[in-house]
Amino acid sequence: MNCSNLNSIARTDTPTALSGRVANLPRRSCPARARRPRVDVYSDADEVKVVTELPGVEPGSIDIEYSEKALVLSCGRGAGSPAEEATAIAVERTSAPMSRVIQLPCVVDGSRAGARLSNGVLTIVLPRAHPVRIEISDG
Repeated sequence: MNCSNLNSIARTDTPTALSGRVANLPRRSCPARARRPRVDVYSDADEVKVVTELPGVEPGSIDIEYSEKALVLSCGRGAGSPAEEATAIAVERTSAPMSRVIQLPCVVDGSRAGARLSNGVLTIVLPRAHPVRIEISDG
């Protein structure tokens, strides 16, 4: 069974029938695609903090964008190979790109946002946008 056959699994299948079909799938039958890094999102009165693990990713390959109440995180990931002439015995690390859209709990001030990558852990700090009082002048 290949990836296109997964669409044929009906919603009415019983858990037993479904588990039997999944158990018979050959391993690695689906092509690699962009992966979703796992994230933790924390919020307090002053800021929103997003933390994700990106082992082996260089800071220059990470793109972070925000708009309104969403953060878009994407990056390439190079697992690399130790040598061109080496024969791979096991390949478990992936070089597939990663991408994730994270819904934020509030509007943030992107001009004061910051990010740090340390030991494979990316921490993004997004200060909350606070209302600004507009003074009214005469005339």
